[in-house]
Amino acid sequence: MPSTTSSARLPGPRALTPLGQLLPMRRDVIGFLSRLAAEYGDVAGFTIGGIPVVLLGHPDQVRDVLQTNHRNFVKGRPLHLAKQLLGQGLLTSEGDFHQRQSRRVQPAFQADRIRAYGAVMTGYAARLSDGWHDGATRDMMREMTSLARVQERELRAWLYGRAPTLAGTRLRDAVDAMVGRIERDERVRVEAVVVGDVELDEHVRALVSAIGEATLNAARHSGAAVVSVFVEVEGEAINAYVRDGGTGFDMTAVATDRRGIADSIIGRLERHGGTARVASRPGSGTEVVLHLPRRPT
Repeated sequence: MPSTTSSARLPGPRALTPLGQLLPMRRDVIGFLSRLAAEYGDVAGFTIGGIPVVLLGHPDQVRDVLQTNHRNFVKGRPLHLAKQLLGQGLLTSEGDFHQRQSRRVQPAFQADRIRAYGAVMTGYAARLSDGWHDGATRDMMREMTSLARVQERELRAWLYGRAPTLAGTRLRDAVDAMVGRIERDERVRVEAVVVGDVELDEHVRALVSAIGEATLNAARHSGAAVVSVFVEVEGEAINAYVRDGGTGFDMTAVATDRRGIADSIIGRLERHGGTARVASRPGSGTEVVLHLPRRPT
């Protein structure tokens, strides 16, 4: 923890130099700090770039700082600078405001919730590993990224009090659930942004299905590592865009009897009073533009 007072009286190494200590610390932070605690005891002081730092190694001391006497300590300069970018959130706030935020999120970390999170995480990990077979080659970076994103999405649903297996009754929830399924099944990252929200009816569900069909097609066939989905609810209509930077194709060269996906998306929207347009060029990826007029309520 950064200190507002001098740490010269505390046992510890001299100022950490880039080559002498900072590089080893960067390579193995836990190992470096463990060696400091073993060599200098429960309290060690040093400086980094002229900033005094105090390392506490005993649980009682950590509790004293974080819980018993937390009002006597403030967060360090890096978090104060981060506040300009991240705003006044739980990570960067202090004092009474921090306490109010902390109490607000406490229900999400109760024992029954934590057990539920564990079941979600281990369930997805088990389903992922079930698809691995001896002798097969897997892209572990892609696999682990996909697993982490699916878990994060489902845990976020738990945090906000929604059952993670349900698409919900609003557009935002339905798109989020659709994206989660595709990321889980296809191991492709889908970046989705939804601006505005509306209740789901049969017309909005048709739009979500069309977005899902376009996204799934891009995930399976474009060869792109990322598929982008943007949905915006405006006053008179809902517009959606599904883009990929994949191989693309020549629309004029596709035989009419092989345009099933494009015609399915277009037909689905037209039956509900909307429109869909597919644009693609070889080497430039594909974009599907969907437009659904808002129905009066």
